Amino acid sequence: MRDVENFVNEHRKAWELESVRLKELVSHKNKAREAFDLQTKDILSPYISERDTFVSKLASLEQRRIELVSRLRIRNQHRLLDKNRETLEIEISSLQEKLNKLKSEAPSLVKITSSMADNLQDYLSYVNIKDPSGISLSEKKFFPVVRGIEYQNITSGGLRTITCIGYLCSFLREFLITEMNYPPFLMIDTVGKYLGKTQDKYQEETSEKDDLSESVSDPSKYQNIFEYIINLSEQFELKQKTCQIILVDNDVPQGIIDEVSGFIVAHFSSERRNGLPVGFIDDADLYEQ
Repeated sequence: MRDVENFVNEHRKAWELESVRLKELVSHKNKAREAFDLQTKDILSPYISERDTFVSKLASLEQRRIELVSRLRIRNQHRLLDKNRETLEIEISSLQEKLNKLKSEAPSLVKITSSMADNLQDYLSYVNIKDPSGISLSEKKFFPVVRGIEYQNITSGGLRTITCIGYLCSFLREFLITEMNYPPFLMIDTVGKYLGKTQDKYQEETSEKDDLSESVSDPSKYQNIFEYIINLSEQFELKQKTCQIILVDNDVPQGIIDEVSGFIVAHFSSERRNGLPVGFIDDADLYEQ
C-alpha cells in the first residue's frame, strides 16, 4: 500500500505540474490569438475599406450606366423622330409643290365639261346616231345634252340608252387624258334596252315613233357600241393603265357574238341552249318549283 501511495503521490505531483503547464500554454494561446486578431485587423482593415470603396464606386457606376443607357435611348428616339420629321417635311414640301402646280394648272369647269362633251361627241359619231349635233353637258346637272335636249327630256328610249352609255364612257375616256380621282371601272346591265329588243314592260318609257325615227334598232349601232367600248379598253392597255368594263346583255345579236366571243367570260341560258348553264335567277326559280 505504501508503494501504491507513493505511486499515486508521484503521479498527482506530475498531474499538478502538467496542469500548471497547460494553464501556461492556454494563456500563451490566448495571447497569441489576441495578437493575431490585432495583426489581422491591422492588415485586413485597409483591404476591407478599399473593398467597400470599390463596391460603392461600382454601384455608383452601375447607376450612372443605367442613366446613360436611358439617355442614349431617348437620344436615339429623338434622332429617329428628327429623321421622320425631315422625311415628312420633304413629303409635305413635295405635296405642297404638287398642290400649287395643280392649283395653277387646274382646268376650269368649262374646260372639263367641254372635254367630256367632246368625248361624248366622238362616241355618238362612232355609234352613228342621226344628227350628232348640239352635244354638251348641262351647266347645272352635268347631264348629257343631245341636239340641245337634256338627257331626261329625250323621248326615244333607244337614244337615251346610247347616250347614257356614251356619257359613262366619257368619264373613262377623260381618265386617259386627265389626272382625276375616278375609278376606271364601268358596269352596264341590259345594254340592249330599247335597242330593238325592248320588252312590253318598257313600252311606256319610250316613244316607238321616236325610236323608229332614230333607227335605234339598227344592228350596226349595237355593234358600234361594243366596238367603241372594246377600243376604249385597248387604249387603256396601250397607255399601260388598268380598267375593268363589265357588260351584261341577255340577248346579244348572233352577228356580234362571233366578233366579241373572245371577250365573253360567262354565258347563261334559261332554256339551257347548246348546253349552257342556267343563270342564277332562273336557277332559283327551278328550285322554287
